[in-house]
Parts: sequence; structure tokens; C-alpha cells
Amino acid sequence: MYSVGKTVKAGKEYSHSELVTRGARWLRLRYKCKAVFEEFPSPTGEIPDVIGWKSNGRSVMIECKTSKADFLADAHKPHRMNLGIAVGAERYYLAPPKMISPEALPADWGLLEIRGNGISIAVPARPRKDLRSEIAMKYELRMLISALGRIQIRLWPATVTDWIKIENRELNPHQMASFAIETEDDRLAREGWQDVTDPNNLTIDPASGEPWCAIHDETFATCACMRPFQDDCEYVRYDDRWLGRKRNFLRDGVPCNHPGCLNHCSHPCEGCGRIAGINFHPPEPLVPPVPEFSM
Repeated sequence: MYSVGKTVKAGKEYSHSELVTRGARWLRLRYKCKAVFEEFPSPTGEIPDVIGWKSNGRSVMIECKTSKADFLADAHKPHRMNLGIAVGAERYYLAPPKMISPEALPADWGLLEIRGNGISIAVPARPRKDLRSEIAMKYELRMLISALGRIQIRLWPATVTDWIKIENRELNPHQMASFAIETEDDRLAREGWQDVTDPNNLTIDPASGEPWCAIHDETFATCACMRPFQDDCEYVRYDDRWLGRKRNFLRDGVPCNHPGCLNHCSHPCEGCGRIAGINFHPPEPLVPPVPEFSM
């Protein structure tokens, strides 16, 4: 008899994130996938819980289910009803023991079950059959390109090739030291934070009656700084200073309303101006001075 209620592990419920973490570890260590993504969106809007690629390019996708109702609802998703756009050459459901009946699995799908601290294959998928369509293979390629694009932005000014050479120890220490390392201030700026005047220690300009910006020594009416206590901003205390940013600031990896926001790797997104969903603003290149010639 297969249970319908909550998922229980020694009196404790399994969380979806725990199943995702276990599934990703299983793909890396036991199924020998070379690249594994967790909850990474595809161009169609499908977000596989876990997907990995083996060295021969064959992909393995895992959907994690914590309840029977969640499993039944999965069949009504667009990429389940239109299999031509679904990713994964092999497809598995991951669930606790006896929650999903083998007879309820879609055709050619496999079933993974939690066994103690590990995972066992309750029903193997079709290892010799590729469930992907030709267009789905292209979608997977775009997922990999999107991931590489984000890595490239993070590594700037180094390139992915440089990073591989560093891993292979093909670059000497002097070449490695030439790559810029993101500082804490760079990270804060990339996340939208900027210094603001301590909101608990505001000074009012007696001449104009306006709050005084202690950072630039002028009133906020003429200063470009963020005012304290703006309704559309959030503020935090960071070490010995105050930081503020807009409440609608999009953090890295969070898409905007523009379709395909996170897949814009070669150019900024038309909706938010970010590249690959990352707030990245490379410094302007240094322009050497033009030498003067005397006649």
C-alpha cells in the first residue's frame, strides 16, 4: 500500500531542498555526471530540480517530490504535457520509499528512493533510450552556455580558459596575480548597496532646513546620495557604516519580467540591463595620456 500523506523520516519531514541536495550529490558521486545544476531554468521555463550531464553529453534529470499530491500535479505542467520541449535524456523521480507506485510512473521514467543516508534505484530509467527531442537538446545547450556566461562574468577580467589553465597549473604566480579579485566594496556595490548618512544622527542645515549629507558635506537637495528613511529603500548597519539600496533591486540570479532575462549572456537584458542575471559593471579601461610633441 502506497502512502498519500506527508513524507516522514524518523519522525522528521523531508524538505524539498534536502531531496534536491541528495539528488545532486547522487548524480555527481554515483552516477558520474561531470556537470550538475540544481534548480537551473531552461529556456522554456522548465526548472528541473536537478540535471546533470555525463562525459558523453547524455543528460540525467531528477524531479524531487515530497508528497503524492506534488507528484500528481507534476503531470499537468506544460513540459510534461508537451514532451517535445522537456529536458533530460534520462528522467527520474526522487521520493521517499513507497510514496510513488511504479505503475504510476510516466513511460520510460525511472524512480529513485531514499534509503537511509543514500539513494537506491527502485525503477531504472531506459538507459539506451534518449527521451530528448532535437529542440530539447538545443535547450540544454543553451542552459550550459548560460551557465558558462555567468561564470565568465564572475571571472572577469580572467577568462574561462585562464581559469582552466590555473587549475592545470599552466600559469605562473605572476600571471595569476594579475587577475583582479573582487573586494568586499565591489561586492556591496554589485548588490546595489551604497553608503548613506547615519539615519540616527541627521543634521539639519539651518539655512535651508534640509537634512545635511555628512558624506559630501552638502544638503541632500543638491547631493546625489540616497536619503535616509526613503519609503522605497532598505537600510542596514554594516560594520561601522550605514548602507542603503532600492527595495526593488534585483539580486543576482533573480529574473526580471522580461522573457528570457537570465539567458541574456552576450548582451544586457532589455528589461533590467543585467547580463545573465548578474549585476556586473566592469571598470572603465585606463586610457593612456596622449604624448605631447614640441615643434
